[in-house]
Amino acid sequence: MVMKMKSDYEILNYVYKNASMGYNSTFTLLKTLANKENKIKEVVQDILNSYEQFTKKSELLLAKINQDGKKYSTMATMSADMGIKRKINIDNSDVAVAEMLIKGLTMGKNEMEELFSDIDKEVEHKIVDLMNDFKDFQANAIKKLEKYL
Repeated sequence: MVMKMKSDYEILNYVYKNASMGYNSTFTLLKTLANKENKIKEVVQDILNSYEQFTKKSELLLAKINQDGKKYSTMATMSADMGIKRKINIDNSDVAVAEMLIKGLTMGKNEMEELFSDIDKEVEHKIVDLMNDFKDFQANAIKKLEKYL
């Protein structure tokens, strides 16, 4: 089986799609925690801010190659939001919040490592840097969250 090398667009769209979903989910999580006494909120806010930065950076780079990013469907976003609200209503402990975020970050990091193990040599350096920065952000966020387990 021949593996197709990943292009500028594929990498940028992956970061855009996952950063925007991460932003939406983390925003919903923070909103759900608004009236609760969680110590983890500051870390969650930092994660939200990072997702927002990666969404904007990938969107700008997509515009430079005359492409639009494709987000997850509205149904997928709504389903994720409902799942977050349901889980937090059942258990809003810092441990439960950390576990939920770690699960999502780990899935994204692992998927990215698998998908982008073979990158086209023609991919722009800025794009590879963005992908690696996104991967590093996910790994660092997981480390910060593990302190709450």
